Amino acid sequence: MKIENKKYYVLIKNMLKDYKGTVYLTGGAVIDCLNGVKPKDYDVFCHSSGFEDFLVSIGFEYMYSSKTATTFIHKINQLTIQILKKI
Repeated sequence: MKIENKKYYVLIKNMLKDYKGTVYLTGGAVIDCLNGVKPKDYDVFCHSSGFEDFLVSIGFEYMYSSKTATTFIHKINQLTIQILKKI
C-alpha cells in the first residue's frame, strides 16, 4: 500500500530519526498515515531502553502512564506519542 500524503508520516519520522534504536509505528496511526489523515496520536513500540529519555531530549513532556502505555506530548508540534508496554 502506498502512502498517499506523507506529511504526517514524515513529521514523526523526522522527529525520531536520531534515535539509535528501532521504533515501530503501530495502531491507528499507521492507517491514518497511509490515508493522509492526521493521527490523533502515534502508538509506538520499541525493544531498546532510553526511548523515553530521547523523547524528553527532543521536547516531549511525560503526561501519564497506564497498564498498557506511557504517554508523552510535544507541546509545540501538538504530537502525542504512546509507548506501548509489553503485557
